[in-house]
Amino acid sequence: MTNAEQVAAIQWHSWTCVLGSEVNGIWPKYSQINDVNAADASLANSVIATGDDNGLVKLLRFPCVKKGIVKNNMGFNNIAVFFPQINEAVRP
Repeated sequence: MTNAEQVAAIQWHSWTCVLGSEVNGIWPKYSQINDVNAADASLANSVIATGDDNGLVKLLRFPCVKKGIVKNNMGFNNIAVFFPQINEAVRP
């Protein structure tokens, strides 16, 4: 597949990338490309969780093409965020 329109039209099963048109709104004003370290979308709930260099986990609408409304901020050091699949245990 080499056509950009074909790639843009793909309905992905999951989203864990911090880059792409669907997540342009996760970036704070004046941030650098490496300030947001992790992302995981819950497609069923239309939200995405992100982890950043400031130790914050943010929960935003998904897709987040424009600056989204932060639904929740949780401050602690983080290196990854994810939504576990149904029937999987959440482990620290």
